[in-house]
Order: sequence, then C-alpha cells, then structure tokens
Amino acid sequence: MPDGKAEPVENHPILDLLANPCPELGVTSSAWWDWFITDSLVLANAYIYKHRASPNQPPLALQWLAADMVRPSGSLSDSLTGYIYTADGWKREMPLEDVIHMRIGRDPSDWRFGRGPLASVLREVCTDNVASSTAYGLAKSPVPSFVVGPKDPTQAYTTTDDDAVTTKMRLQENFSGDDSGGVAVMTNAFELQRVGFSPKDMALDDVRRKPEERICAALGLNPLVLHLGSGLERSTYSNLQQATRSAWTDGMIPLYRRIAEVLTQNLLPDYPETQPGDYLEFDTSDIPALASDLTAEAERAERLYKAGIIDRATAKRISGVVTVPEDEGLYFGDVPAQLQPPAGGV
Repeated sequence: MPDGKAEPVENHPILDLLANPCPELGVTSSAWWDWFITDSLVLANAYIYKHRASPNQPPLALQWLAADMVRPSGSLSDSLTGYIYTADGWKREMPLEDVIHMRIGRDPSDWRFGRGPLASVLREVCTDNVASSTAYGLAKSPVPSFVVGPKDPTQAYTTTDDDAVTTKMRLQENFSGDDSGGVAVMTNAFELQRVGFSPKDMALDDVRRKPEERICAALGLNPLVLHLGSGLERSTYSNLQQATRSAWTDGMIPLYRRIAEVLTQNLLPDYPETQPGDYLEFDTSDIPALASDLTAEAERAERLYKAGIIDRATAKRISGVVTVPEDEGLYFGDVPAQLQPPAGGV
C-alpha cells in the first residue's frame, strides 16, 4: 500500500498450491513441509520441482526433492545452468526455471550449495552420539569392567584356558544385562580389580550438556523448549514462556522469512494474477507465544490513531485488521462521510 503497510490477498491461486503442494503423489501437506524444513535446517539445502502442464504455465504441483539426490550443473561459461536429480540409478536434468533451491549460508568449497550453522557443531553432534552409545553400554552392563586374578599373587596358580573362559562367562551371566545383581560362586580364590568407570564417575550428564546447548543454539532454539536437561535445570513457568517466544522469534520466524522470500522470488512470478509489489508471508497471528506482540502493535496503533498521526486505515493495517475504502484518510475525530449532514441543512 502507499503507506508502506500490506494487506492480505485472500484469493490468490498460489495459496491453494502451498496448502496442498503435491496431491497427485499422495503426500500430505504436513509431511511435505516436514521434509522441506528438515532439509533446510539439517542440510542447509532444500529443493522443489515445479510440475507444469506446459512450459511457462503456473505449476500444478510442487514436488519435494531429497537434497542429497540433487546436484547443480554448469558449463565453462556459466557455473549454474540447471540441476541434476539422481534417483534409483537414473539421472534427470532439470532447467533452472523449474527448480526452487533454498540455501542457508554458503559452502566455502562450492558457492552453489548452502552450509548452515548446524555444520559448525558437527563435533558436538558426534560427542552427543558417543555419550549416548557409552550410556547404552553402561546400562546394558551396569557393572564396571574388572580384571580377575589370583587372590594371593605370591602363590603360584595356573589356570587353563577353559577355566578362564568359564570364569568370564559366569561373571558376565550373573552381573550384566537382565541378571544384574546375581550371585556367582567361585571355586578358586580370585580377586576382582575394577578398571572401568561407573556412570557417576564418567559424569555423562555433564558431558552431554554442552552439545545440547550448542546444537540448540545453532538451530535458534532454547533447550528449555525441547525439555532437555540443560534447559530444565533453571526452568520456571515464566522463563518457559520467554523461551517459547524466543524459539519462535529467533528460530522459526527467520526460517519462515527465508522460505517466503525464496517462494516470492521463484514461484510467485509464475502466476499472471500477481501484481507488482505482491509478496508471500507466513501468517503467525494465531501463535499463542507471539500474542503479546500483536497486543502491543494494536495498542501502538490505537495511540497513533487517537493522536491524529495516522488515519484509521493505517491503524487497522498495523493491528492486522482488513480495511475498507471508507477508512482511508479518516482521522480520529472526523465524522465519516455517510454520517455527515447533507449540504443545505438537515
């Protein structure tokens, strides 16, 4: 609009396509967006193929393409001329105008690919995986590792290989897995010396805390929102609300803006109904965590309108309310035209 504010276009055909991107393939809308957002956050590259009835026509469907199956193609004169999709052993070349490529960041080895913040914490991901495997191993066999030897090393004691294997199996059967805490009866004088660590000694909860925090930070999320241990330690109802709001403002809203920007640039111009200045934007008005922002905007619009700084149309746009033509140029205290007395008196 001339005042810089935007009004929603309710009947644009692109909205139906985005609400159900790929009905012919039997993919639900939630699953489609799930795949697209996962590729965007984890791989920093997400691809969409436009299915058209004929060239230069608006797409009939949007097919999500697995990011690890798509590669850009180029020539000596142009580094990006299209994309190659490889699946089930065959390759398909796709022109630039039929592919939407959303990338986050830039891969230093190839500018045609994105490289997201999650790549900077891959070591933390590996650390968390190792800690998880270690915890599983300790839980499977909660008794630390031992070295079994003669009770009195000054006395000569010779054991056969069969005796050693039998002793080992007896200890494992009675002190690991579902039989933990069993009783083992030894026929000779053995001494057990611990060489492993218990879960308490290894402090696995502390080892996993830093990876949790850094991985969540790379994704723009607060560990408290995900109910992870590193966030629950200092959790209260008030900071849970703040963390939830922060997850939207620092994590999801920036991602929404990236997606909307890419679709505005690469999909919206395909429709002849598109007017100059039209753009796509996600509607976040029904998100409870962001309701305080909407309330603040409405109060701000009311103050500006009553102060005579803006007209009623602008105040409605700030508040997210659809305007009518009569709102244009109508300031607080003005009498609407339909209520003004006719010329010449009542």
